[in-house]
Amino acid sequence: MTWASTLLIVGVLAAEFALFAQSGAGGAPSLRPFVHVFLAYGLAWVIILFWVWRIWRGLKKLGSSD
Repeated sequence: MTWASTLLIVGVLAAEFALFAQSGAGGAPSLRPFVHVFLAYGLAWVIILFWVWRIWRGLKKLGSSD
């Protein structure tokens, strides 16, 4: 996955969370105050996946340098 596609996915997810939080249909409580929590959770997953990918890439380079 390229950086552009990753940023596109994160942007689409952020927009979906924002739209979901704005819809307070049926008297249901709005999730608007929690949008920052959803965005932080998504960003944390992106950072964790990037970290794991970097470790995997480094281990792969170490294994191929024999």
